[in-house]
Amino acid sequence: MKRKKITVAGCGNMGGAILSILNKSGKYKVDGLEKNSDLREIFSGQKIEMNESLSQVSSTDVLIAAVKPKDMAGLINEINESEFQMELLVSVAAGIKIDFIKSELYEKFPVSRVMPNTPLVLGEGLSCIALSDIDGEYFETVEQIFSHTGNTLRVDEEDMDAVTALSGSGPAYFFLIAEIMKEYAIKKGFSPSDASLLAATTVRGAGAMMMEEGADFTLLRRGVTSPDGTTEAAINLLEKQGLRKIFSAALEAAEKRSAELGGD
Repeated sequence: MKRKKITVAGCGNMGGAILSILNKSGKYKVDGLEKNSDLREIFSGQKIEMNESLSQVSSTDVLIAAVKPKDMAGLINEINESEFQMELLVSVAAGIKIDFIKSELYEKFPVSRVMPNTPLVLGEGLSCIALSDIDGEYFETVEQIFSHTGNTLRVDEEDMDAVTALSGSGPAYFFLIAEIMKEYAIKKGFSPSDASLLAATTVRGAGAMMMEEGADFTLLRRGVTSPDGTTEAAINLLEKQGLRKIFSAALEAAEKRSAELGGD
């Protein structure tokens, strides 16, 4: 059976991780499109064919557009000018809507939007997938590709800005909590390595408990929060200081920025 060819355009942090994972899976023939010569050299060292422009590729089965949102218009122009051929275009650029991409493409290729997150580098990511109604037949193709990076979730495109705020940006929120915990531990005399272990294993363990089937996050929190205990003292202070309101406002800010990137 012929392997699908996947071309990743934009091989920075996210695109580069997707390219490496798909290459290691052995399920696809992969190549990369990258303007930065240093990045091309890095991936060439992994025995991945790298190109500077689409004119050097000519065609692929699936093009994953992992460029920055500000560079999406340039990539679309390059597709149009080179008369590049593909079966499906998958965009992971935050905020850029399917209708915009389709309206700018000369040829009417099927287009999917995917919002992955950085834990995909460990195979622990969540990739949220949206397709227009007319292209719904491609859900399985996109799910199969991104299943190599972790979990997948089908969503309506109208929910993509919220998904970006929750899942796309989400890992950074937990990294910030871990940073604060580490800083506190160091202040209390722990070595940096022990402080990192205290913070990271706590976050990882809590995440594993939340992933158990049927897990209720509120019950999990209450299970740690004994009446008049240390955890209750901390939780009461966080609630009093308005953590829920602050965090909800932060999610709203991220969602709003995603919409702005898409021109809303």
